[in-house]
Amino acid sequence: KNLGIFEQAACIVSGDTTTHSKPHPLPMQHAASLAGVKPEQCLYIGDAPRDIQAGNAAGMQTAIASWGYITPDENTSLWNADYEFQTPEELIKWL
Repeated sequence: KNLGIFEQAACIVSGDTTTHSKPHPLPMQHAASLAGVKPEQCLYIGDAPRDIQAGNAAGMQTAIASWGYITPDENTSLWNADYEFQTPEELIKWL
């Protein structure tokens, strides 16, 4: 489902964009720089522990996308995220 996010994206950073990949903070810092904002002005949303680790290490707020590739046995409360969203609609409403 296209939520209109890609049409509004300031940039797209892939796993090979920088010399380091997640959970290193460099990709997140690079994305913030390309977007012209400070990392602390960003919300990084992910569905794996390395996503949250990378966002936290970059100084961003972090959120778990619970509808992603998370298995039922994973305890997301241990990931140290600022927020957790159960559905894309919940995230959009929060934004």
